[in-house]
Amino acid sequence: MPDDVKRFAKDRYGSMSGLAREMGISPQHLHAYLSGAKTWGATFTNKLQAAGYTRALENLDSNSVVKEEFDSNCLKSSAFPDIRRACQLLRCTADDIAQSVGAPRSSGISWIEGQSRPSYDQLVMLYHQVLALAIHSCEVREAQVSHPKKAVG
Repeated sequence: MPDDVKRFAKDRYGSMSGLAREMGISPQHLHAYLSGAKTWGATFTNKLQAAGYTRALENLDSNSVVKEEFDSNCLKSSAFPDIRRACQLLRCTADDIAQSVGAPRSSGISWIEGQSRPSYDQLVMLYHQVLALAIHSCEVREAQVSHPKKAVG
């Protein structure tokens, strides 16, 4: 795909610098996206489409759009995951949750106190853990209903 964009830039704008100027970014930023040093997100893709490159959405990693939206919204709002509730559901401490998603154990308390926030990737991992627990709980309940214990007596 970077080669397609480079051809597009040369054909339509005469150079990569011309495309970067049209997109309102520096040539260095454009190079960083095309070399893979920066991840394509919705903002970059929209600018690329506005410049006339129509294949941008075909190759966009949808997860990067979600991540960019998440990062942007967390910076703009007070949206904050309910780590306390996750602790109750998973029956563990905030420090345990932090460690289970690859963060330092001490991060759990700072998440609860609002001093910091889990990253997007950490929240995805936490979501998957809670979802797996919910599925397991449903399976256990179904098994208990299907095969009730016989009364002893």
